[in-house]
Amino acid sequence: MIEIIIDYRKGFSLRQLADKHNYSHEHVRRILIGANVYKRTPEECDVCINELMSSLDMLITDIAAKLEVSPKTVYRMIKAYRL
Repeated sequence: MIEIIIDYRKGFSLRQLADKHNYSHEHVRRILIGANVYKRTPEECDVCINELMSSLDMLITDIAAKLEVSPKTVYRMIKAYRL
């Protein structure tokens, strides 16, 4: 668990951590939340939204891969921001 936190602080994405440590993306996220390390800041969300808006000409699956989220999350973001 400490290795996951150290790697996260080094800049690894949740997916990279999940692959490296053989856990699911969601399990890694829960570990980081439980350790009070993982928090999405408004700045991160703004960057994500800006990236989404600049990528709307791409396929949903490609956008999801670019943002490191699921296609379902991309659909939710599009709906939430009425894009």
